[in-house]
Amino acid sequence: MNPELALKSFRAINAAQEAGIVLSAHDCAEGGLAACLAEMCIGGRVGAKVRLRQDMAATDSDIDDSVLLFAESNSRIVLEVDASNEAGLFRFCEGVPVFEIGEVTKDPRLLIEGLQGTVPVDLPVSELVKAWREPLYEAMGEAAPSAQ
Repeated sequence: MNPELALKSFRAINAAQEAGIVLSAHDCAEGGLAACLAEMCIGGRVGAKVRLRQDMAATDSDIDDSVLLFAESNSRIVLEVDASNEAGLFRFCEGVPVFEIGEVTKDPRLLIEGLQGTVPVDLPVSELVKAWREPLYEAMGEAAPSAQ
C-alpha cells in the first residue's frame, strides 16, 4: 500500500461524497473485491454486472481472476455513481487510479466476468444473503429466518 496515494484517494472520495456524486461506497479490506460487491448487492438488494480488468492490479505482472477478486486492501474502494455523474467523479479523482468496472442492475444477481471472458461469479442476491446470514444463526444454534 502507498500511504500517500491512499490519503489522496480518500480525500478525493470524501470530496466527491460531499458533492453528492457518490451514491454508495465500500472498501475491499475483508474478502477483497468479491466480498465487497456481494455486500453492496446484499445491502441494496440490487444486482451488479462487473468486468475484471488487468489494470485493476497493483502490479504490472499477470494476475488471475482469483487475485483480483480476493486480494484484500483497505485502500481500494468500490464507488457507486450515477452514470450522469461519472465525469464529475473522474474530475474529483484526478491523479488517483479510478476504473469503471461495471454497473448496478435491477436484476438482483451478481455477475462477474473474468479476465479471459469466463464467469467466475454468477449468483442471485438471494443466495448471497443466505450464505451471509445462515452461518451467523447456526453459530448461535438457531435456524435462520427466511430472508427478505
